[in-house]
Amino acid sequence: MLKELGKLDSEAGKAILGAAVIDDVLGLVALAVTLQAAKSGGVDLGGVGLLLAKAAALIVVGGLGGARLVNPLLQRVERSRVGLRHPESRFLLALNIAFLYALAAELLGISGIVGAFLAGVVIHPSAARQGSGLAQSAEALTTVFASIFFVSLGVLIDLHQVGWAVVPFILVLTAVAMATKVVGCALPARALRMPWKDSLLVGVGMAPRGEVALIVAVLALQAGAVGQDVYTAVVMMSLLTTLLTPPVLRAVSRPRAA
Repeated sequence: MLKELGKLDSEAGKAILGAAVIDDVLGLVALAVTLQAAKSGGVDLGGVGLLLAKAAALIVVGGLGGARLVNPLLQRVERSRVGLRHPESRFLLALNIAFLYALAAELLGISGIVGAFLAGVVIHPSAARQGSGLAQSAEALTTVFASIFFVSLGVLIDLHQVGWAVVPFILVLTAVAMATKVVGCALPARALRMPWKDSLLVGVGMAPRGEVALIVAVLALQAGAVGQDVYTAVVMMSLLTTLLTPPVLRAVSRPRAA
């Protein structure tokens, strides 16, 4: 949407993208803490502190290591004889790096999605200059597996267990999700002297809950941390915020009539 509106490179667009990355990482760390609490039957402050330290170490070491090692390695492979003969080798290496990050996260007791997400943040498409970019190569996988992912989310919803009683909760949860993001992000943006229109754009742009929220929901359901009613509400809230945000974002970004 930001790209279509020509706001991707604006101050508000850059703020949304940067905040969204941090927001997703913090959400995944919170997921790791919640899953540990579900497994142990309670909140162990010592265990939570150790888990947070591991997550911070993974983010710092993985991020710095990616910036200094991963992208130069991709460039070297691309310029090698094998890379010139087989352009797909660069993408396969990037994919294996993502699996390695996910494995490291699992070994540390954190969800593998944290490591995979961090790898995606670290691997920059501009690290490869010849042939098709990494982002274009990843889109081929997204076309196939994104559909499977969303179907699997829907299959896990059992409407017979939920019923109509959960509908008011879904509506309230969606309203709270939208309001807290708009207010909680727009006001700090304004406090940092961003114009009111851009501040509101940041707030609305941060409102939708996307794939990460859905991954958190399904992992929590599988771990027994939430039931069918909460899982259904979270999935529907994510869907509704995703549908509501584009028209609101377009209305906010529309220039005022003279």
